[in-house]
Amino acid sequence: MNKFVSRLLLATASVLFVAPAADAQDDLAERAYNILKVHCYQCHGVEFKVAKFNVLDHQLLVDEEAELRYLVPGEPESSYLWQRMGIDLDMPPKGIAQQPTEEELATVRQWIAEGAKLYTPGNEREFISEEQLLAAINEDLRKVSRADRRHQRYFSLVHLHNNGNINDADLRLYRAALSKVVNSLSRQPDIIVPVAIDETQSVFRIDLRDVGWDDLERWRVVLKAYPYGLQWTDGRLDDLTDEINEMFALNNAAPDEIPYLRGDWFVALATRPPIYETLLQLPVTVQELEKELGVNTESDFTRNRLARAGFAGSGVSRSNRLIDRHTGTNTQYYYKSFDFGKSFGRAVLFRFPLGPNFTDNPFNEQHAFEADGGEIVFSLANGLQGYYITDDKGATLPEAPIKIVRDLNEISGSPVVVNGISCIGCHRTGVQLFEDTVRGAFLGSAEARAKVEELYPEPEEMDKLIVRDTRRFVAALEEAIGPFIREGTSDTRPIETYTEPVTAIARFYDKDISAEEAARELGQDDGVQFALTIQNNRALLNAGLGPLARGDRIPRAMWDAKDESGVSLFQQTAQALGLATPINNQ
Repeated sequence: MNKFVSRLLLATASVLFVAPAADAQDDLAERAYNILKVHCYQCHGVEFKVAKFNVLDHQLLVDEEAELRYLVPGEPESSYLWQRMGIDLDMPPKGIAQQPTEEELATVRQWIAEGAKLYTPGNEREFISEEQLLAAINEDLRKVSRADRRHQRYFSLVHLHNNGNINDADLRLYRAALSKVVNSLSRQPDIIVPVAIDETQSVFRIDLRDVGWDDLERWRVVLKAYPYGLQWTDGRLDDLTDEINEMFALNNAAPDEIPYLRGDWFVALATRPPIYETLLQLPVTVQELEKELGVNTESDFTRNRLARAGFAGSGVSRSNRLIDRHTGTNTQYYYKSFDFGKSFGRAVLFRFPLGPNFTDNPFNEQHAFEADGGEIVFSLANGLQGYYITDDKGATLPEAPIKIVRDLNEISGSPVVVNGISCIGCHRTGVQLFEDTVRGAFLGSAEARAKVEELYPEPEEMDKLIVRDTRRFVAALEEAIGPFIREGTSDTRPIETYTEPVTAIARFYDKDISAEEAARELGQDDGVQFALTIQNNRALLNAGLGPLARGDRIPRAMWDAKDESGVSLFQQTAQALGLATPINNQ
């Protein structure tokens, strides 16, 4: 990142109260900046798919001597960025990245046409210290009845509030992502909106009972994975932490309890195995899951109580794919895919459309397909969705075999379809529409054709079911993220047209970090001083932090990964600085 971009990003400094933009041009520039950050920055900033091209580097974009004029202020059609985004429509790549809406494209064009003004926020956020954070939790917890305190848990976005790289629209997205994840991991009937306990909306409280996580053994799985736990050497911070732990009333069971979790970490990691399955209480086999949900797939097949569609390939599958829609006594809908690792034999749905094999299936011998695994989307009690990946025997899998399905959007950070995070990104608006091609193409016996016509409805009938299911999901999504995604704005467009917050935040979390960002995560308010400290600290240099001292970045995985002893580099750094000792929940 060049010095200009550093200054640009640092200009988006931290805040207690956000004033409105100075004028319409500032507002337009901010909206354009946010659109580029969401849709382009991952490939052209976090990664550099085009060498040295950072889409947020305004100086580079408007450089008149550059070989490519990315921005020609006042002339959208002459601007290479607009040519690719708005004329050729090949950036961001379809099928690889989330596409901007027509409204977002219109905003970018208008921004260029009106001069492509640099985004320079005129507000500054006041730094929130670790003591202020712990004091806020302490004060809030004292307002809760003694009997209820042990069930409260806190999430912090303070390090993001303090981070100059994060603007106000980003913070709204972080809050929305946290709320969506909390509710996507709940089997309870109601949407629970995390409660902000401070004016900056940087610290949130939930009651574990409201989301069904009050079995503390499950919560321990979360704590075991957490790489940012610290026991502070500062007496005041240590006292505040002890007071919070005492109010949690967990000292006997868990003396190393952590007062809060970082919200961005929770969004990125709780949506992956094993935390995803643990908090959502997913069983180890499909058979158990279906029993819990009150779904009987074999009976539905026999009694023609399912709706089925088969087709050649899909957004994730290379080979044929079949999807069944069921209802259950404990779920509004249950979509079960059958995926295939080959495209011949009993994987050809147009010859074998009446599987799978089971005892009472009269079509086993002649017309039953043989699948290699599958994925499940089911309606949670609160209206959002749960996800499940299975092998051919019905056992749960943390991720799908890449030879069968792959994620071209790389939502998980790779083409691997990971249960939870990949599914949340793929099903951002609910159940995706799909069109059957089996019903009119099967040439089996008269009895088999009749069965196909019973199970495989006309496309219009399946579309009606999917649209109905999607409406339920979207209503729950509005309830979960609407209060955050729209806060402080006049934007009233449908909630499903907004950026999907969970995958966006997971990608932000995974990007390489700078000295400035590392300092904020350590509760320090001076990134420059932190870089200088690294230069003069042999322990930090030996730990691998030298790049931060030179103005470069280090991988997130290096910063938060736990070593053999169960301690992360973040924790080692805090210890080397004399700030704290690591809390090891291994």
